[in-house]
Amino acid sequence: MLGFPAIGFSLLFLLHLVWGRVIYNGNDVFLEEKSAGSFLSRKLLYNSWDFEVVVPDDLQRECIEEICSYEEAREVFEDDRKTADFWKTYVSSHESLPPVDVSALVAGIVAIVITAIIATVLGIYCYKNRGKNSRGGSVPVRMGVDGQPLPESVPLSNRAPGLPSYNEALTHSGQHDAPPPPYSGGSPSEPPQTRDEE
Repeated sequence: MLGFPAIGFSLLFLLHLVWGRVIYNGNDVFLEEKSAGSFLSRKLLYNSWDFEVVVPDDLQRECIEEICSYEEAREVFEDDRKTADFWKTYVSSHESLPPVDVSALVAGIVAIVITAIIATVLGIYCYKNRGKNSRGGSVPVRMGVDGQPLPESVPLSNRAPGLPSYNEALTHSGQHDAPPPPYSGGSPSEPPQTRDEE
């Protein structure tokens, strides 16, 4: 059964290779710079969770939105004189404390809240199921020395007889054979008048 998906996957892979070879038979493997750049281009999001290895260096992202080093500024300007001029103004403007990174702060707070919620739910679950696994609520069974249950010590001869069958109930008469009292229809019954009141 496991072989069918593997065979199907390999046939699909071979079909893809054959189709690519037929469609792009005489074409080059590499695209021109303009078409490749248009395919891979996207708008930079500065420092909003981008991978710095993939995204090219940018002054806004590297040195204005976060604290940068001299090497990062050199990568942006790619000129020693421009980098030195920028570095003089950059160091003097960042003498004070750096601004708070709001996105990292929010991500940390959300992670702490979610962790606290999960820990609370697990704690409540464990607390409620703590007593269910113990045998405190079950009645113990007394076993004899040989492993057989002990005979019951409750005398069964004094038990009241069970309910009679339908035929027995019809033939017997008893205290509950009288007709029911009259139904008053929900209105309270008036007390009978005596002769003295008339």
